[in-house]
Amino acid sequence: MWWDADAPTYAIEAALAAANPDKPIDGVRVLLMASRGATPVVGDVSQVGRPLSDRQLEIVSRALAGESSDQIASNLFLSRRTIENHLHRAYQAMGIKSGRTGLADEFGWIQEAGPRRAAESHEPRPAQVE
Repeated sequence: MWWDADAPTYAIEAALAAANPDKPIDGVRVLLMASRGATPVVGDVSQVGRPLSDRQLEIVSRALAGESSDQIASNLFLSRRTIENHLHRAYQAMGIKSGRTGLADEFGWIQEAGPRRAAESHEPRPAQVE
């Protein structure tokens, strides 16, 4: 899969180079890739504006992974209403008008990129058969 073949490094570098400070969604794109394990070689993620708080970014990432508001609330020990408020404010900050559908349309490819890197999961990768 492309995510495991060092393509995330090139993807995040390209996203950093293309990030427009006037478009908060560009910053979110970079931050979501970084949260999935992509690290730039040349660029610096901290130079991208932070249109979302860390909590909002975490909730958006979980929503992209397919968790319902109730599941997110249970996992983070928050109320469902708090989760929905965070999502609503994140959608506003990114200019997404159609909720989870718009979120999936904009960032679904990040979730389809596969699991986080092996360093983040505590399970060893299976050996490849040649």
